[in-house]
Amino acid sequence: MTVSVGEYRKWVSKYLKEPEKRRLANDALDAFERLEKTQNISAEEIRPIVAAAKCRFRQVWDIAADLLTLLSNKHSSAQDAMREMLQSKKVGERFQVIAALNSRVPKSLALELIRKALKDTGNRVREKAAERADDLKFLQLLPELEQALSVEKHPNAKSALEFNISMLRDGYLVEDHKKYITVTVRMRRGTSSQIISQEDIDRGRVPSIIADMRAPDWS
Repeated sequence: MTVSVGEYRKWVSKYLKEPEKRRLANDALDAFERLEKTQNISAEEIRPIVAAAKCRFRQVWDIAADLLTLLSNKHSSAQDAMREMLQSKKVGERFQVIAALNSRVPKSLALELIRKALKDTGNRVREKAAERADDLKFLQLLPELEQALSVEKHPNAKSALEFNISMLRDGYLVEDHKKYITVTVRMRRGTSSQIISQEDIDRGRVPSIIADMRAPDWS
């Protein structure tokens, strides 16, 4: 869990002023507290968490998604709820369940959802699927990511695929922005970018530049 239930409650009390947002978040937290040590959880019992995870307000669904992914580690009802969200007619709900994926979600489920999301009709869902494949270091998805890139038409989704494929496969990306060239490198947390020259590329300096960029982060 990213933060404790108690910390979430304090945040909700302080920042969620709208009654409906506060109710959804607190209902999800109440349900989680009832269920976190339960052996078997039904779809009905996790309904408040799922309702909050479907909420269009980021402050609410972020909390609920954290709770849902934690429960998904052990409970099939939470896994099924995530599958159902990806089948929603609402692109926001489909986006939110992919955005929620993290290392606590069973690998087989995360792979299943990302594979489906790469073919989603919503470009934001496809973009987030590429990002999560990279974040979770799913190298086995590289062929499917490359296939998705070969047919992608939306410029934002195409850019996301190109970036995350390079990060996943190589750990860096060199981009020519016409007026300048950058190299973006994966770090321990996130990425870092630096302007380089054509001469750096021609003289084979890129690997040493990458090593220098990573040195402070990895030392």
